[in-house]
Amino acid sequence: MDTGYTIEVAVNLFLQSLGDWSYGFMKTISFLGQEEFFLVLMPFLYWCVDASLGLRIGLMLLLSTGINGFFKVLFAGPRPYWFEGSVEGVTGESSFGIPSGHAQIAASVWGYMAALFKKRAFTIAAIVIIFLIGLSRLFLGVHFLRDVLIGWLIGALLVLLFVRVEPAFIKLVRTWSYPQKLAGILLGCIILMIIFLIPHWLRENYLLPQDWITNALADVPDVSPQPLSKDGVFTVIGTMLGMLLGYTWFTHKFGNFKTKGKFGVILLRFALGLSGVLLIWFGLGQVFPRSGDLISYVLRLFRYTLIGLWVSAIAPVIFIALRLANQPSKQSR
Repeated sequence: MDTGYTIEVAVNLFLQSLGDWSYGFMKTISFLGQEEFFLVLMPFLYWCVDASLGLRIGLMLLLSTGINGFFKVLFAGPRPYWFEGSVEGVTGESSFGIPSGHAQIAASVWGYMAALFKKRAFTIAAIVIIFLIGLSRLFLGVHFLRDVLIGWLIGALLVLLFVRVEPAFIKLVRTWSYPQKLAGILLGCIILMIIFLIPHWLRENYLLPQDWITNALADVPDVSPQPLSKDGVFTVIGTMLGMLLGYTWFTHKFGNFKTKGKFGVILLRFALGLSGVLLIWFGLGQVFPRSGDLISYVLRLFRYTLIGLWVSAIAPVIFIALRLANQPSKQSR
């Protein structure tokens, strides 16, 4: 394994030898594949374009993120700047390296959007973005080439799975009663949470090599490797639970959320809704403990469930009350 990593370090070193002029651009490109970007994109699609589309892309994002975390802990691979001190860690990362989350999420989310939109120009743009995001992770010294390639592969497989399975699954869910849908959501999220936690239980006694920690802190002192943190699992499950429960309740009570409106109204709607997301995400994040114990994980699950509920149900109800969105009719369900 070490021999393979040593060979792949040469790729990172070659790219970084081209000069640090590219780091700013690569950081910007990398942002298109991380949580904060999608924390803005998903609500925008849900509130301003099409609620069903926003939900579907949001579920792809969350499922891909959860699967990525599962494999990261299962494989327990280092990042280049952890493994080799000569590689510069331009940005810090606390999780394991393989597979690349940015590469996988880019391939799955941008690839899924391309499959849904079926526009040649968008597909080409998505391919370019997917490639550049993967390349940026090599430049920044946070992933080996294999991490990126495997991330792209898993992301592509997820897109194929969604495209093939989604129509039949949606058709099946539409035959369920409202209580059956709620029960299915709860059961599905519990099962996924157990699955995503399995690698953590398997590595309960794992110790990170000291040289990985030393190299990581030498480059990015304020980002300590914490690859066995369960935060990501509760983030994914909480957001998914909130999104699905909120969407199911809203459509049952009101019908499909209507996103049409004048540009100024849509802009105000998005600004108000996003303020709520940031208040919950950042505000409660500052108040709730982050000690890695059961209470912290329960509160994290609550915080992200609340974010999902805000996006899919609470904010749309407020928009309607403030006349920033039209009242939907139940016939639109």
